[in-house]
Amino acid sequence: ARSALRVGGVEKVFIIYRRTEDEMPADKEEYDLALEEGVIFKPLLLPESFSKTGILKCHKMTLGTPDSSGRRRPVPTEETEEITVDSVISAIGEYTDSKFLSAYGLKIEKNNIPHANPETLETNLKNVFIGGDALRGPSTVVESIADARKAAEAIAKREISDWKDLDKDFILGFDRKQQIPEIYNKKSRLTPPRISEDDRVIAENEAERCLECNVICNKCVDVCPNRANVAIEMDKKEGYHLTA
Repeated sequence: ARSALRVGGVEKVFIIYRRTEDEMPADKEEYDLALEEGVIFKPLLLPESFSKTGILKCHKMTLGTPDSSGRRRPVPTEETEEITVDSVISAIGEYTDSKFLSAYGLKIEKNNIPHANPETLETNLKNVFIGGDALRGPSTVVESIADARKAAEAIAKREISDWKDLDKDFILGFDRKQQIPEIYNKKSRLTPPRISEDDRVIAENEAERCLECNVICNKCVDVCPNRANVAIEMDKKEGYHLTA
């Protein structure tokens, strides 16, 4: 939504969610930044249809009893709301494309997750390993990196006869339990600087003044009365140092 708001010509961006913000599985920092940048949240709405004339019809929802996730279940009401929009981006969740994987012979479990050895992450196909989102569904970068390391070590153990397990053979030269709190106390939370809405408008206006000098039309060379600049053709690997 924040990226869409930065596209030229976009006036408003809505996030339509069938529950309230309290139940929204979103990072609080990103939620606060979206609000600050002008993203409009429309809670308790469930999109139903999108017409050719740009009308997004939504059912108004109410919250019922908690479901298996612990969040209150959204229940549709008889009321509807129509929102005029130019385009709709569906962002209702992620899942593993099991059809794509099964087409290449990978075994898919009942829960729509590919089969993999939990110790090595090797699939039912020999020498084919899987991890990250393809194995877990929506996951974090840390989890994906951990899967990659597990698979890499499994491959190394298979291919290198004298492979040594890093976790077992690596000896730390410090007390990790003591060092981590020390580092944590020394570091403070860094808040990245953000420019105001007015500054963003100024930046966009300044960017529009760009003369696209990268085109290298050489017009400035042709019309300069003082011959202050000279165009020299050169290979990309060559370099010249000119002194006045």
